[in-house]
Amino acid sequence: MFLNAHQMEEAQAMGWNVDRTFSVAVTDVWITGQAQVSVGRHLQALCVAYGLSFAHMRERLTQEMYWHEDSGNLGIMLRLQGADIESFYAEIPSGQWGFREVRQATH
Repeated sequence: MFLNAHQMEEAQAMGWNVDRTFSVAVTDVWITGQAQVSVGRHLQALCVAYGLSFAHMRERLTQEMYWHEDSGNLGIMLRLQGADIESFYAEIPSGQWGFREVRQATH
């Protein structure tokens, strides 16, 4: 899906070319267990460091996901409001995620 103005800002914050970046839904992709554990550990460390709720952060984690066509990476952006840190950004390399086949997609 093409990006709206807000999503373009997110892609630019990640350093990605907005013309080669697309918004994706969590139901359209799979992520390896290894990548999920890695992102979870980083998120947990942020929660401890900044006194944030892990449950709340985890719930919001899959709301803004982007595919950067040039690198093949999946980016996850999580904006934090009312915290000492503005945002959390994770990049999952190609090979650690992929698009679900139509028959696997959640509808």
